Amino acid sequence: MKKRRSLLGVTVLTLSIMVLGNLSSCQTTEPAATIPERSEVDDAFKWKTTDLYESDAAWEKAFEEAKKEIPGIARFKGTLGSSGQAILDLYKFQEELDVKLMHLIYYASLRKDEDTRTTTYQDMYNRIYSVLVQASALSSYITPEFLAIPEETIRKFIAGTDGLALYEHAINDTLRTRKHILSEKEETIIATAGNVFRAPTDAFGMLTNADMTFPTITDEDGNEVATSNSLYYKFRGSSDRAVRKANEEAYHGTFRKYRNTLASLMRSNVERGLFNARVRGYETTLHAALDNNNIPVDVYMNLVNSVNDNLEPLHRYTKLRKRILGLDEVHGYDLYNSLFPDAEMKVNWDEAKELLKEGLKPMGEKYMTAMMGGIESGWVDVYENEGKRSGAYSAGVYGVHPFVLMNYQDRLEDAFTLAHEFGHAMHSYHSQKKQPMVYSDYSIFNAEVASTTNEAILVNYLLEVTTDRNERLFLLDFYLDSIRNTFYRQTLFAEFELEIHKRAAAGESLTADLMDEIYGGLVKKYYGADFVIDEYKAAEWSRIPHFYRNFYVYTYATGYSAAAAFSKRILEMGDSARDQYIKEFLSGGSSDYPCAVLKKAGVDMTTPEPVIALSQLFGRLVDELEKLMNEG
Repeated sequence: MKKRRSLLGVTVLTLSIMVLGNLSSCQTTEPAATIPERSEVDDAFKWKTTDLYESDAAWEKAFEEAKKEIPGIARFKGTLGSSGQAILDLYKFQEELDVKLMHLIYYASLRKDEDTRTTTYQDMYNRIYSVLVQASALSSYITPEFLAIPEETIRKFIAGTDGLALYEHAINDTLRTRKHILSEKEETIIATAGNVFRAPTDAFGMLTNADMTFPTITDEDGNEVATSNSLYYKFRGSSDRAVRKANEEAYHGTFRKYRNTLASLMRSNVERGLFNARVRGYETTLHAALDNNNIPVDVYMNLVNSVNDNLEPLHRYTKLRKRILGLDEVHGYDLYNSLFPDAEMKVNWDEAKELLKEGLKPMGEKYMTAMMGGIESGWVDVYENEGKRSGAYSAGVYGVHPFVLMNYQDRLEDAFTLAHEFGHAMHSYHSQKKQPMVYSDYSIFNAEVASTTNEAILVNYLLEVTTDRNERLFLLDFYLDSIRNTFYRQTLFAEFELEIHKRAAAGESLTADLMDEIYGGLVKKYYGADFVIDEYKAAEWSRIPHFYRNFYVYTYATGYSAAAAFSKRILEMGDSARDQYIKEFLSGGSSDYPCAVLKKAGVDMTTPEPVIALSQLFGRLVDELEKLMNEG
């Protein structure tokens, strides 16, 4: 969730970056058989948080100093209309403060994620978060006061004040939202209520991560094992269908037990979005969410409508899975296991680094030098340890470098996760290197493009160099599964969000039964006649944390569509397309609106063409897989 920026887009931006972990992406990995304690992991495989602060004591000192600076935000109150210099001084003050706050909260967050059992870093994170809420509240006067200045006067300030022209795009973005900004008093109330608005998200996290317990199932070796949030992802990919079914029933069945509570939390989350849209005068919650980044609503609707018009390749894929697996019918637990488990490719950490070095060569020597240098110099936390946050993410820290969390397990999937996260990292690296602070962060709309471009280039490399039929079958299945999960499934999520927000806006109560009905109907529509939906699959909506970031999931699908277009351009056109991509997209940050940044780099997401092209690519991959199976 990207919160609306203030005039400066800094303190409020930092708050939004960390609240829900805009640590771009969070892919889940299965746990290792034996998980070491943090102290048992070699330092060579740990990220260097000392690049942020040498010690916790250094963080505490910086924290106390930053706290003293927070009240300084108020000293500019009542001055903004007096001169362009007053506006420029405020920009510079808040930028300097924002860097300090960003370093503080990233350090606390990274250290907290190393071992979530450690209360020290939980406390540090909570303390700096509270300071951010305070800073956000103190900043609430800025936008209303700024918008009270006649636009003609603002234009004269920009023309007559050395250094202010740098911020013209940010100023224009604020002016664009004039009609949705409230009075100073109202903005202060909303900012102060930040902790209250966290409640549905926090409650969902505590319920699903801390309070829920899951029943045991019998694994492939006949052992009784308790399912969990982490083990669910391991067992859903099992080659044993009985294990997959038991896992699905145990996991989603547990969520169904809490369906009424989870429906209440979802309803509260949707109501939070409706409140924001209504008090700010937006037509719908979708308009409100997309307006944060000036994304036309047509982009969202193009995605949903174009995918709905091109579901036939996904229906054929479901039918093909049914045939290859020898099933009478396809259930939700038949979608995630490899079609060719005997051909699964194992890739250890050193091999993964070598794979990226070879497979991403089309990105050019400078890109590769920076990326491989980052991998070797403490940007990455590689292996799982007890208490470590699951999944993977990239966190771009202005003035330092990106940090990448992994839970590497020696699978091809993990090598692709590394490529994915370093797509994010290199996006942050280039934007922060080329853009001033105010434009150094990229939009959430563009967040998944660079990561998925890396993946697309890497899988194309592997398909090009492999000569083994079974390996090719495995890679085709891997590629299809990636597109299905990131493109089709996220669009299904986006359509579900659209529907529940419409229903809530119309006054309907979002009960568990209603959301089961909506979600189940969409799953059936997307996967076609060969798919059978079980009641616990219809309740899958209840476990998706991304729904607590209103109208966010669609960016995975649009990002994948843009990435497919970029990777095609780079592989077919070579250096010119790559250089355009790096110069205009990776280095663009938020110097222009998201769709404009993409268009400058060569991809226009305001049209349905990239979405349709990705559907067609999926269809061609299904064709190739089917052809290879027929030849076999």
